[in-house]
Amino acid sequence: HYLSGAAGQIDDAVVGFVGVSMSASSPNYLRRISLPVLDLFGSDDYPGALASVPNRKAAASHNEKYAQVAVMGANHFFDGNEAVLIDEIKQFITLFWK
Repeated sequence: HYLSGAAGQIDDAVVGFVGVSMSASSPNYLRRISLPVLDLFGSDDYPGALASVPNRKAAASHNEKYAQVAVMGANHFFDGNEAVLIDEIKQFITLFWK
């Protein structure tokens, strides 16, 4: 919600956003975010998070620095998949902040 505020309201120190298992209300905010965004979710995530996957992607279609990644076998909390979660975030950071 904070990152989708009017221009000038976001602290200059915020240079990107990693959303893990975002909710169904996320598309409302993603439409207004132009920062790099990693939308990360598990294939066994909560039904609400999974149902909003196509809506999140469509809402962020204006953002060339948006990436959506599904981690196969991961649940909402990434139990047992913590290393994969960290690796995906590292890859995203490396892509935009070398």
